[in-house]
Amino acid sequence: MAAFAMTSPLSKELRLAAQEFVLTLLWVFVSMDAHLSATTCLASCGRQGAMKPCPPPTLNVQVSLATGFAAAVANGLAFRKAEEDRSAENFGGQFNPAVTLALALRGSMPLKRAVVFVVMQLLASLLAALLALVAVGRPCLQDNFHMAMQQTILPAGSRLLLHVLLSMVIIFVPIWAHDRHKSMAVPVLVGFSYIACSLTGLPQLMDVPNLLRTFGIFLIGVRNWSMVWTTALGSLLAAPLVVLLDMLIFREPTNGTMKEEETDTDVEEDEGM
Repeated sequence: MAAFAMTSPLSKELRLAAQEFVLTLLWVFVSMDAHLSATTCLASCGRQGAMKPCPPPTLNVQVSLATGFAAAVANGLAFRKAEEDRSAENFGGQFNPAVTLALALRGSMPLKRAVVFVVMQLLASLLAALLALVAVGRPCLQDNFHMAMQQTILPAGSRLLLHVLLSMVIIFVPIWAHDRHKSMAVPVLVGFSYIACSLTGLPQLMDVPNLLRTFGIFLIGVRNWSMVWTTALGSLLAAPLVVLLDMLIFREPTNGTMKEEETDTDVEEDEGM
């Protein structure tokens, strides 16, 4: 029994890490595969001639919807309702290093667990890219993702700013929704946020505002560093900004602060009498 008690915390951490790995793998693979199937649709429509042209937003809509639905599922599978618990254990799937970093900075997750989660997320991103590589082959994978890269790309500064803003939305929604609702409405809102940000970001950034979707295909040599660094830096900048705004405008006062406010109110009422 003593040995079990000693290993129980470790078992809990391993279970949470494995859960994050599986959910991240689910989200990244679905989002990547949606991109592959959408660009395949575009290519096949193009071969049909001018009589049946592809609608321009086909890729953006298909990828955004698949990404958002997968995000809702991945978050909902691990979400647990807890009325007073602000910890990340009940938060649901994170599948985003920026969200994990924000939770750690605001004190909702131990730093060691956050590091483990980020490592699991990056490994899951790599595995998802390898699965896509095995499924369709390198030439197909390169052709599909290079198709988006051949479009006009914003300057690096503009891409970075847009990544910061969209990443802030991606982080804000689950954190604030979890603190306010603590219900299964949270995964739905998470999914909607990914759909909205993907519809906004794909035409301009050629990617979804989440490092994990780009990281895996970068490691296997399908995307270059110029498409990765703005996503990574944008996520790193967005997380502390969200935490700062969270502390300034959302966080409810602690019990001690509330008691002080009530005391001040009572004193003012007594003086008025």
